Amino acid sequence: MLQHHCNNLLKQIEEYKQSIEGNIPKIQRDDRINDPIKLFDLIKLHPNYNYNKYAVILGVSEAPIKRRIKQLKEEGKIVRKGANKNGYWEVISY
Repeated sequence: MLQHHCNNLLKQIEEYKQSIEGNIPKIQRDDRINDPIKLFDLIKLHPNYNYNKYAVILGVSEAPIKRRIKQLKEEGKIVRKGANKNGYWEVISY
């Protein structure tokens, strides 16, 4: 029974990935979050995305995205405007 649920979840994840592929630009996996400029550039291009969308694009989990965004906020490079659900990131400095 557990295997059946796992298979269903994997299928749903794959369908979700396929549904968003056309809407989100792909970045080479080798260039992921290790290059902090990639996330910063991605935020400049798509300031209204959430952690999950950035993570999907960069091919990582949400945890490193949250850490890097926290760092960018502390450095004064970005600021969150609006509410969590419908807000956006404002780029302060390059």
